[in-house]
Amino acid sequence: MKRLIPLFLCLPLVAQAATQRFLLLASANDGGPGKVPLRYSQSDARGFGKVLATLGGVDSSDMIILHEPDSSGLLAGLHTLSGRIATARAKGLRTEVVFYYSGHADENGLMLGRERLEYRRLRQAMDSTDSDVRLGVLDACASGGALRAKGGVRRPAFLTDESQDLRGRALLTSSTALENSHESDSLGGSFFTQALLTGLRGAADADRDGKVTLNEAYRFAYQETLRRTQESRAGRQHPSVDMDLSGAGDVVLTDLRNPSARLVLDSTLSGRLSVRDTGNTLVAEVQKWPGAGLELGLEPGRYRLTFAGREESRETSLSLELGQELSISDSLVNRWDTLATANPFAPGRDTTRTIAVNIGLMPPMDMAGEDGPKLRQSFALELALAEAGEIQGWQIAGGMATSHGRVRGAQIAGGAVIADGDSVIGAQASMVTISKGAVRGAQFGLVTVARTGLRGAQLSNFGNISGRGDFLGAQMSSVFNMADHGSGLQAAPGNWGGNWKGLQAGILNGAVSTSGAQVGLVNLSGFATGAQVGLVNLAHRSIGAGVGLVNLSRSQTGSQVGLVNLTDTLEGVQFGMVNLSRSANGLPIGLVNWSSSLPWHTDVWMDETGIPTVSSLWEWKWFHSQTDISSDMGRRYKPVFGYGSALGVQLPSDRWILSTDLGSMTITRGDEHRVQVLKGEPAQWQYYTNTMVRARVLAGVWALPRLGIFLGTGWTLLATGDAESNTSYVAPRGVASTSLGDGASTWPSLFAGVRLKLRR
Repeated sequence: MKRLIPLFLCLPLVAQAATQRFLLLASANDGGPGKVPLRYSQSDARGFGKVLATLGGVDSSDMIILHEPDSSGLLAGLHTLSGRIATARAKGLRTEVVFYYSGHADENGLMLGRERLEYRRLRQAMDSTDSDVRLGVLDACASGGALRAKGGVRRPAFLTDESQDLRGRALLTSSTALENSHESDSLGGSFFTQALLTGLRGAADADRDGKVTLNEAYRFAYQETLRRTQESRAGRQHPSVDMDLSGAGDVVLTDLRNPSARLVLDSTLSGRLSVRDTGNTLVAEVQKWPGAGLELGLEPGRYRLTFAGREESRETSLSLELGQELSISDSLVNRWDTLATANPFAPGRDTTRTIAVNIGLMPPMDMAGEDGPKLRQSFALELALAEAGEIQGWQIAGGMATSHGRVRGAQIAGGAVIADGDSVIGAQASMVTISKGAVRGAQFGLVTVARTGLRGAQLSNFGNISGRGDFLGAQMSSVFNMADHGSGLQAAPGNWGGNWKGLQAGILNGAVSTSGAQVGLVNLSGFATGAQVGLVNLAHRSIGAGVGLVNLSRSQTGSQVGLVNLTDTLEGVQFGMVNLSRSANGLPIGLVNWSSSLPWHTDVWMDETGIPTVSSLWEWKWFHSQTDISSDMGRRYKPVFGYGSALGVQLPSDRWILSTDLGSMTITRGDEHRVQVLKGEPAQWQYYTNTMVRARVLAGVWALPRLGIFLGTGWTLLATGDAESNTSYVAPRGVASTSLGDGASTWPSLFAGVRLKLRR
């Protein structure tokens, strides 16, 4: 049922054109060496996906999300959509594919970590999807370089039409080839994407027909982005567009006639409206001019609305239900709470009276009297309870210290300190420290809580909680930490971070997205970029290294090092006792390896020791890993069993067998040995072991399509601490060996065998 909701909401769009739309979202904060990491590319991508899912007719099953992809991963995502598009076209449906990228770029291509994906390859990959319409949206520095004339033809904007028979490709970029694209902390995203999302929600609907087309979205995003950046120190941004489309009509990006919820701004309203969700993420921000109405499509939920008029700013919180339409007029806005300023850290209109000193027992038994909770206090000292309207200095109490407004300075109490206002700049120290607004400074206490915007440190013996919002700094606690949007350090037995950059160190580390390191007994991450080090590491998507006893991931780019390594999709190396993957573009190295996609061979061979050996080989390009098992039950001195592994290179060929490898094998012999401790002591088993190191070169030919014959030579080193016992059952036959002393010997190797190709 949930999968049908986006299609149901955009039924007019889908039904009219019989169109199925596909979406690939890619975000990359890491632009490689020399590039300053971005902060909001992932949130911008999520916002774009949310709008197209709600208003753009994109079903969740037709959406692929990639965070910090490399070139191959991004191209693989487009290839995956190609298969789905082919299925839709086979059903007679018209198809559209939208590719959105937020991250680093230069004039030549997208910067994906240490890799560059050239715009030429990106255009080719988009065209290879064979969709009727291919739309690319690039929010990155110098992304206008993708618009250089290489097969595309610039066309003037065309009129909106209902025929929807367009074919071709369009690229929309956040800047020209010579400009940078910028993020904004106040917006919580990039200027371009925030303008584009607001436009897609309805602000760009110039003809008020309930639909936002590509041309309308571009014009609105261009004007808003240029207006917001023309006075910034970073310089102006000029979004650009290149359309190579044929046919009549325009691409309808969003349909507003059946949104899940709607805000309707009255025609007489004049000012700037900002809409933020419960996580303080900007959902839409639009300048409303008098004389025309405006509608915004939103998802059901709770929002904080701020309206900045000519004389004052007002704010309110409200909830929107599914299908609800809420009209906003001047009379409604006038009933909202008045704000001194929209930014808690910027100066605004000040109407609060200040007293320098307040001393007493508790309100109202103090110098400020009954007006104390309404005043700004520079210094307050009370034996029991301290209460103030605002603090600009110090508030000290023996019991609980409370501020109903903003705090600039310090709150200290033996019981609890509470800042009920919109910000804390300074420090809070108590057994329980609570701020219901943004915090820039430090919180100390048994329980520390900050609702949004913590930048500094939280230190507590039990529990640190920073609510949804930006987090930059450190959380340290002996038991529990939690932060939704983090950047810095968490150190505790238990950690949870929503989007985390830096280090998580604890018994249990969890994050929706991590960039950095997780160090603990158990590490969990939805998307991990960096390293996970622990007994158990779990990640939905991992780029980097997983080091632990057990490593589990849905997709692994990099390496997994552990006793057991499991991943659905491997891009890199697995090293461990047991390595399992379904789809691999890399190499498993260990005693037990399995992949559903790698070429797999089995060798049966014998060397100069006379011990039969079976080898399992997994090939990846020019490299292979090998697992060896040997057994000889007919030995004079009891059965011999061996196991080992090797790593080598080979010539990929369907005709010749040519490879070299280096490996080791442990040879074990069990022997019945009587230990005379007490009279009648039963026989006991004594085990003897050898370690053999082999360097081999082999050559052969595929006699049949799946059967090959090979011969080889090399060198063997035998190491043992008991040469007299062990060389009696592991020794070359017909080949002279050289003793190296201390039970070690070496000799040239000769071997022959057959190879069975189990999977190509």
